[in-house]
Order: sequence, then structure tokens, then C-alpha cells
Amino acid sequence: MQLSKRWIRQLLKVLLICCVFVTVVIGTDFYLNFLPTTLQTRLPLHQPGSVVVDLKVVKCMTVSGCQSEEKEGWYRVPKNLYLDKYWTKGFLFSKRVHEDELKDDTTVVLDAALATRLSNEVPEYVVNSIVKQKGVSPSEVTIEKAVENGWNRKGDGFPSLWVKMGKYQTRSSVTAVDVLFGHDSVDPRPGWSLKDGSMDPSVEISPRISIRVGPRVEPERVKLKVDKDGRYKIMQVADLHFSTGAGECMDPVPELKNGENCEADSRTLAFLERLLDEEDPDLIVLTGDQIFGSEAPDPQSAIYKAVAPYIRRKIPYAMVFGNHDDEGPLNKQELMELVTNLPYSVSEPGPEDIDGVGNYALQVQGPRSENPALTLYFLDSHKHLPKQRAYDWIKDNQLEYIQHEYDSKLHPLQRESSHIHLSMAFFHIPLTEYATGKNKFIGNYKEGSTAPRVNSGGRDKLANMGVTAISVGHDHVNDFCMYDEQEDKPPIWLCHGGGVGEGGYGGYGNYVRRCRFFEFDTQSGSINTWKLKNEVSLSRFDQQKIVSGGKAIPPDS
Repeated sequence: MQLSKRWIRQLLKVLLICCVFVTVVIGTDFYLNFLPTTLQTRLPLHQPGSVVVDLKVVKCMTVSGCQSEEKEGWYRVPKNLYLDKYWTKGFLFSKRVHEDELKDDTTVVLDAALATRLSNEVPEYVVNSIVKQKGVSPSEVTIEKAVENGWNRKGDGFPSLWVKMGKYQTRSSVTAVDVLFGHDSVDPRPGWSLKDGSMDPSVEISPRISIRVGPRVEPERVKLKVDKDGRYKIMQVADLHFSTGAGECMDPVPELKNGENCEADSRTLAFLERLLDEEDPDLIVLTGDQIFGSEAPDPQSAIYKAVAPYIRRKIPYAMVFGNHDDEGPLNKQELMELVTNLPYSVSEPGPEDIDGVGNYALQVQGPRSENPALTLYFLDSHKHLPKQRAYDWIKDNQLEYIQHEYDSKLHPLQRESSHIHLSMAFFHIPLTEYATGKNKFIGNYKEGSTAPRVNSGGRDKLANMGVTAISVGHDHVNDFCMYDEQEDKPPIWLCHGGGVGEGGYGGYGNYVRRCRFFEFDTQSGSINTWKLKNEVSLSRFDQQKIVSGGKAIPPDS
């Protein structure tokens, strides 16, 4: 039987009314949270996952061991709140259940707060939250008032952790927790909120709770593209040497006066912020030793500080590792996993069957097409050889992999461009050719090169792929660019970025921290480079054109 047009119109009206009703109900529930939990977790747009229903902090003695097994839904964040510096250990535990298992009367964690000092007072964050929500004065917010509004103290001997409990809501319930360390720590992950204060205000490096509200947010993949004028600027950040906690300045300039304090990481970050304001780069390349291994028992806290300025400014960044990054509890693979899951990261781990972590290539598209205008190569240059003072070298299979990528993928795309293609390479430890004293250079060559004794042929392999400049870090007070010309081989520039971080060594005659920039002009096929020092007035110095018409040119050209 076929319905009449009248009935069809009536059914469409009913369907439209139902859709509007459901939309209004869901929208209203977003603000008023009146729908039963069991209904919320079964809505069509809901993405089911785990939700945190309780938190606790447990203390124990190092000699007796601590609870580690997962019992009744409790999971331990695998970080000792005391960073193995004391006889006491402490761990944050979260109790998680799958959202489909929630009942209408189940309360979940909605927020968390930390005290800023050892006291029984209500944390300032809780006070401000209740004042804003209830319109009362701060003096009226007592412990009883806080409890009345869902806030409770949690923890075994940790009165500084407060947790707000309440009815589940998809977008306002806590779904994950983490611990970061230091008053200067940050959490740049989308959806995460790092709480001020400390889970134990008596310790020097504050353990802080970070919570994720709502489902996990996957960062979007960033496309690299030359600007409309055909220019592209790279800021090379070499040797940050960030710590867990504030870090101590090494060889600061000017020297510290008696009793003067110098927090290395905040001083370095202030310099980086000024550089970003001044130069507005298109891409950040971090060339290793972002983390000062022995001073970073929680590498996650250090690496988040290292990239937070770029995430906040929405600047893409690429990273390779140095010899210090993996000296803590995380290996390079684990560190790279942290980095690749962050917003605006274009870093890649590279193939697992190739030596090292971070062997990859990036292509930067032209201003008016998707054809590549620039190719940037990244390699893992490894670290000390076992039981030797010498450094390891880039392995044959790394170079063979890059060569294969060039032959099979990169070069065919490069040939489609109507402009001169430009290429550079970045890694941490210099090549053997850096150690020669015969080549002309511009800049400072103050310390002996730590290049490996074994020449793996990296210079020639990269030059034959069209790379006209390489830039590394590692030797903090070397900031030169050296012109390397050899018979029957393409010439190439070998550069050092110069150490940026106040947490790494300086010295050698009052070395002032600095940073190197590269600017590509795809219209003329040229590369210019310069540096800026951490001084009161930022000004470019050692400016030079190192590539013209797609070819490396001598310093006196």
C-alpha cells in the first residue's frame, strides 16, 4: 500500500519534531546534566571509554615496597611522587570503569585541586570554584562548605589532594590522570589541565596532578607549506638541556652574584619566547639533548616544557634526539611516542628495523601547489660507544634508508617542481668532516669537535641527494658554518646551531647562549643563515648566504 502525500508530509513533520526535540534535550543536558547516566552513555554520538570514579594517593617505605598490582579497577600512575630521592615513596592511583558499566547513582571524578602549602585549609582553586558557582564570599568557603559542594580530601598522608565528585557527564567527567613535576611544568596536551600546587608541598620538586576531561583528542596532522612569497624560515633549537624541575644554570653570563638564584629552564624559555616574537619562524627543528638525562628523572615533564611554546603559538616542530635525552627512565622510542602524540609535531620515529629512532624526511610544499619545494632530512646520530669515550656514528642502514626514500618517493616529486629544489639535513652529533681545521668557516670554533672517528660517508651520501647544508648541535660553544669542498664531490655547508639551554655547559670565555636560523627563498633557490644571542637587544649576527641557485657557495662569494 502506498502512502498518500498528506501522510508523507505528516510523517516528515513528526520526524522533524522528534529530531528538534532530541537536539534540544541533548543540548540542554550539556548545561544542566539532567539525563540519567545510563542514557547518556548510550546516546548515538557518544564515544564510549573509561571514566575515573575515584582517586587516592598511597605512601610507603622504599624498603618495604609499594602496592603495584591492579585491584578492583585501581590503576597506579607509574611515577614515584618523590622521584626516588627519599626513603619514602608515593603513588597516585585512579579507579576507572568503563562508561557502559556506570549506574545512575554512580559518582565520578569531575575535577581535582592541590594545596600550595602544608595546611588543612581549602585550596584556593576550590575556593574560587565555589565562589564562582555559588556567588558566596571566599571567607564563607569552609571545609564543610567544600564537602557540601562535592569536594573531598583524598590520600594517605596527602591532605593537599582534593577531588570533586558528582554525576557523570560526557564532556565534563575526568577520563585520565597523570603526574608531572615542578612548579614550572606544563601540560600542552589538548583536553588536559595541570593543577597548581603540589601533592606534597614539603618536597623541592612538586608532584602535580594533571587531569583529562572528556574523550581523548587526536591532534591533526600538520601540512608544511612555503609562504606566498616563496620563503620559509627554520629556527634550530640546539641543546636545551631541560630538567625535571627548574634546573640549575651552568656557566651563566653574567656570572651570578653571591646568593643569586638562576633557574635554567625558565631563563631559556624566556629567551626562546623573545626569539619567537622577533623572528616568527615557520618551523622549529630541535636537534637533540632537549632533556638533560641525569637531571630529568621524569623526562615527560622536561619534554613538555621544551615544546609548549610552539604548541601555544601553533608552530610545527620536528625533533631528533641527542646523547642525553634517553639517559632517564624513557628510551628514545618511548620519548618519540610522547612527542608524536602532541599537537603540531611533525616528528616521526622512522622504521623500527633501521638503527636509531628519528630517521625520517619531511617535504615542505610550494606556495601554490602540493609539489615539494624543500626536503628536510633527519637522522639519529646515536651517543657514546659502550665503555669508550668516543661517539658512535650514523649507520649504513640509516643512510641506505634515506637513499631509498629519496630514490623511490622524494626525488620523483622534486622533479615535478618548476623551481629549484632545496634540501637540508639535521641531527645531533657532527660528522667527521666537521673536525677538519683546513676549511673556511664563519662563526666560533671554540671547542674541539666531538665528531666520531669513523667516517660512515654521511656527508657524501647527503650531498649527492642534493643536500647543500647540514646543521647539528652537541658542541655547545661551536656555532660556526664551515664550507666543505672536496674534489669531484658536491660542496656542502656544515653548521652548528650553538647551545641554547642555560642548563648545559657554556664557558670558553663567557659564552652567551644563542640560536641559529635558516631562511629558504624558493624563488631564487637560496638559503641564508644567521644567529641571535640572549642579550638585552636582539640583533642578527654572522649573517651569510650559504646557498645560491640551489648550490652551496663559498663564504667569500
